Amino acid sequence: MHARLGSNASGGIALSVMTRVAPLLVLMRAPEEIGEEQLEQLRKLAWGDGAAGTASILARALAASLLAERWGRPPDALRFVCTPQGKPSVCDDAGTPGPTFSLSHTSGWVAVAVGDGGSVGVDVQSTAEPNPSVGRRVFAESDRDALEALEPDAAREEYTRLWTVAEACAKADGGGLPILLAGFDPIGPSASGTWRSMQWWSGRMSGGHWAVAYGSDELEPGSSPTVREVPMAAILAPQPTARTG
Repeated sequence: MHARLGSNASGGIALSVMTRVAPLLVLMRAPEEIGEEQLEQLRKLAWGDGAAGTASILARALAASLLAERWGRPPDALRFVCTPQGKPSVCDDAGTPGPTFSLSHTSGWVAVAVGDGGSVGVDVQSTAEPNPSVGRRVFAESDRDALEALEPDAAREEYTRLWTVAEACAKADGGGLPILLAGFDPIGPSASGTWRSMQWWSGRMSGGHWAVAYGSDELEPGSSPTVREVPMAAILAPQPTARTG
């Protein structure tokens, strides 16, 4: 996706999309501490449970700000709903569906991926120790064998990468945990690949990994997501409250 991301005149996230190719992934570092005044601004922008954890509120506030800019709607015109499996979607007051999106957070990071109608899923994870029981349930035998052949440091990185890819694909599918526990197709060492009808990509961030999955008939060969990192200040400009419907 060819896009430009920065701050607009009101201090929000400005996004100009010129063609429908692959998702946009926006990463934001989650501060260790957020002042109560800033947290209240984030609560007003985010939708859903205002008593949720700080990282969840920050991710939802980032999503609302990004979607408002992407769709050309003020945040108070956005209505968010979730499936029973937790997959979110957005529409306006007239019920018109908005851009597809997915969000995730981990220690020190939040992430939002936005698509152009195709189903999208994102996952971010801090580097973690391999969990053999999870690996046996989720990863293909070839991926488990490759993990076991690695040195400990490399195995931690690869285990985390494999998990983010599987989680992003499950989110894009909308099936959630049962998709993972049913056993995942081989992922392999590549930074991109396919699962069912979806394309996925993975990458590194400080202290962890990200992955995005996208299902769209309009993807051009060789497409890859646009990845941007923005500061928390980009979403702290005064804005109306997003609503849950």
